[in-house]
Amino acid sequence: MEGSYVVNCSLDNGLESFVQQVTLAPDEARTLTFNRTPIYVGQYTISVGGLSQVFSVTATVEGMWRIPYRVVDGEITMDVAIAGMTPVIRTVEFPPTTFTMYVSKEMTNGSRQVVIDHDSFISEPVIIENIIRGIDMELLFTLREDATGQLYVGNGAGDVDVFSVDYDGSIETQFGDGIKDSLGSELMFSPSEGQSVTLGQTYIVPMEVYSTTGNSSNTVIAVDRNINGSTLECRGMPFAENGKMAPYVGTGATIVSTGSSLDRSFSGFRVDFQFMTVMEIEPVE
Repeated sequence: MEGSYVVNCSLDNGLESFVQQVTLAPDEARTLTFNRTPIYVGQYTISVGGLSQVFSVTATVEGMWRIPYRVVDGEITMDVAIAGMTPVIRTVEFPPTTFTMYVSKEMTNGSRQVVIDHDSFISEPVIIENIIRGIDMELLFTLREDATGQLYVGNGAGDVDVFSVDYDGSIETQFGDGIKDSLGSELMFSPSEGQSVTLGQTYIVPMEVYSTTGNSSNTVIAVDRNINGSTLECRGMPFAENGKMAPYVGTGATIVSTGSSLDRSFSGFRVDFQFMTVMEIEPVE
């Protein structure tokens, strides 16, 4: 039957409301659009009927190029040790992921500031099979905060290698091997979270991660852990020289990271994690 319906779009629990009425013929569908331009930075809850979602409003980034990226290849490696059990290593393909990178137009001491907007980092979950006694884990990597760092594009290029050692849960990180890396190299602090679902329960594992286009390695030194002495290491690839906006800006690269998180409780088990991520990225045209 033909009928009319009043659609109410509410902002922040009724602080503002926007109403449209729609009349539909039998089997007809129509999309309604509500336009609102917030003037303040912050988070806004938008509700329509029984559905709601939180949206973040950020300030315009001045003096920076905005470059959409996607992950086109890569992998995630997990070294997992449950108390009293033999560690297992699982590697899966890095899932489809997109994000927005900002690169400063101004160069200072041979480098440009780089920011990855954490709200723009959208990744699909992956399934890691047989993580615990035949039990699969659904894992989702997210950025907890914006990733920030430097892209070295001129004289004074940086040393971007990262070597971390986890001494029984206390991580010490050394930056650089004393050799300047190629132009187009990048080093970023990327505060991340691993959101895992195991046996129907969700667990959050915070990870203080440094991402680099150079060498990255992590070693666990914990004499009472099955993961003691384990090392994961990998190497990235600098951004290509033929940048579309400026040399080394807006081109592809391979970004890598390693890390660990010890003594986490999962479904009654004490679990130690060590991880490695490799992301081959390219700009979205």
